[in-house]
Amino acid sequence: MKKLFQSLLPVLMVPIFLVACGESDEGKELRNYHNDFMDYTQERMDEINIIAQEASTATSVEEMYEIQGEDLPVLAGEMLEYVESQEPETEAVQEYHELRKKQIEKWNEAITVELDALEQLVNGEISEDEATEISMEAQGLFGEFEQLTQEADEKLQELAEEYNIELEES
Repeated sequence: MKKLFQSLLPVLMVPIFLVACGESDEGKELRNYHNDFMDYTQERMDEINIIAQEASTATSVEEMYEIQGEDLPVLAGEMLEYVESQEPETEAVQEYHELRKKQIEKWNEAITVELDALEQLVNGEISEDEATEISMEAQGLFGEFEQLTQEADEKLQELAEEYNIELEES
C-alpha cells in the first residue's frame, strides 16, 4: 500500500506553462485555461506530495490511513470540482478540457478505491490479501490515469503548435 503513494501521487503532472507568441482568441483561451489549471492543480499536488512523504514513513497501516484518509480525499475532490467548474468557450479548448477532466476523474477514482481499501483493512472489514487485490485494481486505474495524462499532454502540444504558443517548463 505504501508504494502506491510513494510512486504514483507525485506524478500528476510536470508543470508546463504556455507563453504567448502573437496569439488568436483560441490561443489566448488555451493559454489562460492551461496555465490556470496548472496553477490550481500544482498547489494541491504540493500538498499531496507532503502527505505522500509523511505516509511513506508510517510504521503501520493505521498510521498510513490516519495520515492520508482525511486530507487526501479533500484535495482530490477540490481538484475534480475545479476542473468540472471550468467552461471553455472555444472548441479546441473544450476538447483539451475534456481530456484533463477525464484525467482528473480517473485519478480521483483511483485514490478513492485505494483509500477505501485502506480504510476497510484498518477497520478489519477485509483481509490483507483482499486489500492487496483492491490495491492492484487501483494500480490499474492509475495506469489509465497515466494514459489519459499522456493524451492530454499530446493534445496540448498539438494545440500549442497550431496556435503558435510556446511551452515552458517551470
